[in-house]
Amino acid sequence: MKKPKAKENILTVNEREAFVNAVESDEEELAVKGMLFTGMRVSEFVHMRREWINWSEGIIHIPHCTPCRCGQSCIKPRYRHFKTDPKTKDRIRLARPEMTKPPNTWQVKTKHAERPIPILPEVRDILKNYFMDYESIMELLDNRVKTWKLIRAVGQRARIGHKVFPHALRATFATMLVERGFEDPVGLTQIMGWADIKMSMVYVRQSGIGLKKKIDRIWNSG
Repeated sequence: MKKPKAKENILTVNEREAFVNAVESDEEELAVKGMLFTGMRVSEFVHMRREWINWSEGIIHIPHCTPCRCGQSCIKPRYRHFKTDPKTKDRIRLARPEMTKPPNTWQVKTKHAERPIPILPEVRDILKNYFMDYESIMELLDNRVKTWKLIRAVGQRARIGHKVFPHALRATFATMLVERGFEDPVGLTQIMGWADIKMSMVYVRQSGIGLKKKIDRIWNSG
């Protein structure tokens, strides 16, 4: 089965409104708004903890790693079996695998995923109220599969004519930032936790916002 692409399933303005309005429970609201308005990867979101949030700064700080006993993939250690020769760029098998993640530890997907995320008004109260009673998201949304199913169910209820899944919400978040005028590719790359600025440029080019503003500025100054 072909995996759906996030950029091909970005929610339009009308679809976003229908999607949010289709929420019927606290669990769904946490999953829908929590992912749509933070742009976090599903693994990052379900592992989010109270201590990640600085309320005075209005920022979620995703750490490189955190202790976790969720009993899922975090339970296993992770090893590196190859290294790259800096001169030839060839892959060389290590004589002894190197542990890159201890057991019972959650770790970000890549080093670039350790990052700050601004808390938007649409999700601030939801997170603040939730973390008054809970230490982590996983206490309510205890795994990625459950979160996937909730997102899909709300998308179907909203009668959105394409697939709705966590990574599509992540792509939608990036699109919303650019639509609101956040045109800084470097900043967008940091907020999204991407390794390459090229990904940000895709979203900036797709929106046409920057070009429109430049044309308006030149046209109106004539």
